Amino acid sequence: MERHFDIEIRELTKKLFEMTTLVERAIDLVILSILERDSRIAQEVIESEKITDELEIDIEEQCMTMLALYQPVARDLRYIVMIMRIIVDLERMSDETKSIAVSAINLLKDPPIELFMQKIPDMAKKVKVMVRNAITSLVERNEEMALSVIEDDDAVDEDYHNILQNLKKELAERRFNCERIIDWLFITRHFERLGDHATNIAEDVLYIVRGKNVKHMKP
Repeated sequence: MERHFDIEIRELTKKLFEMTTLVERAIDLVILSILERDSRIAQEVIESEKITDELEIDIEEQCMTMLALYQPVARDLRYIVMIMRIIVDLERMSDETKSIAVSAINLLKDPPIELFMQKIPDMAKKVKVMVRNAITSLVERNEEMALSVIEDDDAVDEDYHNILQNLKKELAERRFNCERIIDWLFITRHFERLGDHATNIAEDVLYIVRGKNVKHMKP
C-alpha cells in the first residue's frame, strides 16, 4: 500500500514541474519579445509572474505541512528542503524575466541598436539552455547534466562581461540614447542572474543526488 507521504511527494513534484514550465516559458517569451520588438509578448511575461508567485506560496506551504506532519529523515528530508530552495530560485527567475520584459518595452521608444540586438539574445539563448538543462537534471536526477550547467555558467559570465564593456563604451561615446543603453545594461544583468539561478538549481540537484552540499566548491 502506497504511503500518504509518497502520494504527497508526487503531488509536490508535479507542482514543482508546473512552476519550472511557467518559468521556462517566460524566458522563451521574453527573448522573443526582444527579437520581435513586441510589447504584447513582453506584457504577457509581466502578467504571468503573478501565477508563479502564487504557485511558490502553495508549494512552500505544502512543504512546511509535510515537514511538520511526517517529520521525514535522510533522502526524503533532503528532497523537501531542496524543493523549498529551488522554488525560491524559480520565483526569482520569474522576477528577472519580468524585469527584462519591462526593459524590453522601454527599448521600443527608440530604434533598435543592432549590436546588442545580436549579442544579448545570443547570451540569452545560452542561459535558456542552462535553465532547461537544470530543470532536466532535476526531473531525471541527472548528476552529469547538473555538472554541465555549473560549467556553462562560466561562458555566460564571460559574455556578460564582454557585453558590459561594449555598453560602457556606448555610454561614453553617446551615439545612442543613454536611457536605452541603460535598458540594455539591465537586460544583460538580469539574463546573467538567470544563469546564476540555474546554477543554484543544478547545485541543489547535486545535493539531492549526492547528499553533499557543493555550493562554493568545485563539484
